[in-house]
Amino acid sequence: MHSKEKLFIFLLLSLNLLQWVSIVELEYGLPQIIKYLLSVFALGALIYYCYNNPVTRKGTNIYGPVIIFFVIWSVFLLIAATTSFNGIFDIQRVFGQRYFYLPYLLPLVILYTRFDFYFFSFFLKAASLLIILSVLIQLYVAGFNLGDRMYEPLHRIGLFDVGSGLVLLMAHLSRKKEISYVIIFYFLLTIFLYAHFGRRGASVKTLLLLVAMIIIRLKSSVSQVRDRMITYFFIFLFGMFVLVLFEPVISSTYVFQRGFNTASLEASRERVFQ
Repeated sequence: MHSKEKLFIFLLLSLNLLQWVSIVELEYGLPQIIKYLLSVFALGALIYYCYNNPVTRKGTNIYGPVIIFFVIWSVFLLIAATTSFNGIFDIQRVFGQRYFYLPYLLPLVILYTRFDFYFFSFFLKAASLLIILSVLIQLYVAGFNLGDRMYEPLHRIGLFDVGSGLVLLMAHLSRKKEISYVIIFYFLLTIFLYAHFGRRGASVKTLLLLVAMIIIRLKSSVSQVRDRMITYFFIFLFGMFVLVLFEPVISSTYVFQRGFNTASLEASRERVFQ
């Protein structure tokens, strides 16, 4: 009954695992075939899901020609990679490197995939349960991996995160209040870890999601007056608590040491821009 929805959850988990395996494969001596199997499975599963749940569009799609051109050009690059001199290496880059090909192809497939209310109902339940595992990994990282090696722990905490942003913004619609508590705690821990490791963009992105969650809850007709007043109170209390007690800790955090001005941006991204 939930076979297709479960398949979609597994393909998202395989992409998360692909991210992590690509980082630790040399350190742990993992066979490279693992990341290729994960990549091919995720792509095949998404195409299968799209084929069984196609989007039925009405009217004119002005972006259609651009998307079609990009898809044709991408397929051409895949075919060219198999026939070039370094064909094996190019194929490995397509399916084995995290930021080479899949991040541009997968959103296009999703664009032509239909997701109905039944899907989101199942998806949010699965994502809410998996967030508990993510919190446990966060606590482990906070307890044992707050050293200099930050890249792998930051990807490890996202292994079971398949939709935390959506859960955060919609948790107030659930009858189970525990979901709200867990997802907010998850995001607060995420901000702490990102700030500790100096990830400025990720810290701001996560903080903006929390702000969006607060705005949605305060304006939602689902939230009762009592719940809104509690939200106001805890926002004020948490803000005062952070400003008064944690100001020295916050100012010494690596994300603030790196800074947010132009000079700090050039220091960390100048080679990328060049």
